[in-house]
Amino acid sequence: MLALGWLATSCSSGNNEVEEVAKVGSGTIALTVAAEDAFANGARAVDETPYKNVNNYTVQILQGDTKVKEFKYGEKADTYELSNGNYTLVAFYGTESICSRTGFYVTGSSAFSINGNTQNVTVSCAPTCGRMAVNFDTKMADYFENYYVAYETAAIKEAGASAVWGKDDTDPWYLRLNAAGEVVKATVNYTLKSTGKTYQILKEYAMKPNQAWTLNVVPNVIEGKLILTITIDESTDDKPIDIEVPSDWI
Repeated sequence: MLALGWLATSCSSGNNEVEEVAKVGSGTIALTVAAEDAFANGARAVDETPYKNVNNYTVQILQGDTKVKEFKYGEKADTYELSNGNYTLVAFYGTESICSRTGFYVTGSSAFSINGNTQNVTVSCAPTCGRMAVNFDTKMADYFENYYVAYETAAIKEAGASAVWGKDDTDPWYLRLNAAGEVVKATVNYTLKSTGKTYQILKEYAMKPNQAWTLNVVPNVIEGKLILTITIDESTDDKPIDIEVPSDWI
């Protein structure tokens, strides 16, 4: 950019040349990447240790849509010299998926400007997904021959994908969520042993990325009626709900 500025003013007076070069200018950036704790509550299927090691993260310095620099955080220089202007510092690790049981994606960004100065810029990275799990009580097998939970998010619906928690599953789902949060749907499906009939119960919960949601499902027979209790993990503020199953289920 300095070379272009010099050529653009090469036919002007000396004062103008100095003025144009000064306008281009440069400054430096010292950067820090921090990784937020992922999913503070609930069972974990993926080893989250690598996500806590910021040296694994890829860092990019962008100016608009142009990638100015890219490097691993563990290999970063103490400072980087940049021409004056507006930039975005981006850091990320992992693989972005609509739904996955093997990993997830963490990222963060921070905008900054250089105007002949030194900037200390920090970017904090967090998962772009929520973690979903189900605890089926062992008594479910006494009354139902099949039972599972099907999740729906905006991304799953748009892609025509599926994320199903089967009756014998143990590993959580990592489901991509809208950055501002969204309502996640969980449809609990049951097939009654005695009649072979299948029923569904829809449970919805507003979630944001980096939150965990565990459904606890427990059946009980009270006064001759099968009562199905679905509660949200106590780490949330949601209250338990009791659902009275129709009498022909028993």
